[in-house]
Amino acid sequence: YFNRAMSKSYMGSDSGAINDFSHVIRLSPFDEEAFYNRGYSKVNLGLFSEAIEDFSTAIRLNSDYISAYFERALAHSVLKEFNAAIRDYDKVIAMNPEYPSAHFNRATVKADNNDFPGAIADYTEALRLNPNDYQAYYDRGVLKSEMRDFNGSIADYTKAIELKPDYSDAYFNRGFVKYDIGDFASAIEDHTKVIELQPNAADAYYERGLCYQALKDNKNACKDLKNARELGSYYAKAAMDKYCK
Repeated sequence: YFNRAMSKSYMGSDSGAINDFSHVIRLSPFDEEAFYNRGYSKVNLGLFSEAIEDFSTAIRLNSDYISAYFERALAHSVLKEFNAAIRDYDKVIAMNPEYPSAHFNRATVKADNNDFPGAIADYTEALRLNPNDYQAYYDRGVLKSEMRDFNGSIADYTKAIELKPDYSDAYFNRGFVKYDIGDFASAIEDHTKVIELQPNAADAYYERGLCYQALKDNKNACKDLKNARELGSYYAKAAMDKYCK
């Protein structure tokens, strides 16, 4: 039953896998692997509370079951049970301090829980362990911007772009921050890159239009704002009413 359940899980038949893992558990109620894997299949079906119960049972049967702590943390985070998720990631990291995904995920949960300094510290550790993680640079850049560390934010977005040159969100956010610090010409370059990568990016046209307006280039500003409005930008009409009379 266990092997058949694993095969069903690999093939994406999670309901069938759960039935077989449940049969294994009835025959062997102390099989932590069966509880863990049934929990994993329940996560795949969106049954996060039930999955947490299975992961918890696996942990009671094996207190060093690092994968069960990790997966339980993920389930808690989906349910926005942030403190519980952080406690599980703490346990994972205590067992394996060199686990970059645990640091990254804990950072994400801390950010969702508005602990920006703690999240930045975890992203920094995740990057020490995995220096090529462009997503960690990007996410840390977002938080640095929230904390008004604009230069640090730009540096992180730049590193994310170096690692993933087609990362349009990083170009957009870097352009947004550059606008905030008054570097309008450079912000235009970033939003232009976004438009090259995503020709229907209404927000990039809108932000570039604001940059042109800040440089008193009303012709290009109004052209971009018109494009933004036609592409569905919520804010473009008000900006056109203000600047494009």
